[in-house]
Amino acid sequence: MSDTNALTPHQIFTAYSDGTMPREKMIELIARFPFVEEPATDGYDWITPEADGPTWREVSAAKYAGTISREDYAAIFELRHSKQA
Repeated sequence: MSDTNALTPHQIFTAYSDGTMPREKMIELIARFPFVEEPATDGYDWITPEADGPTWREVSAAKYAGTISREDYAAIFELRHSKQA
């Protein structure tokens, strides 16, 4: 895991859950990850185009799957939003 810049959110969460990445590193990498916006619906149905990359939904999915805790999620959210301010 030498080049952490090339890791996807899924790989980061997997490394964290496997114990090969410390919590602080996982939080930092996910908080500064360049997530793309979720595509909008066309207004007629719920079908949306595929996103052009990872979205914040991956972070939410990791929380609901138990890969990260609610505390991890909150720390990621707070750090991400403190950097955008």
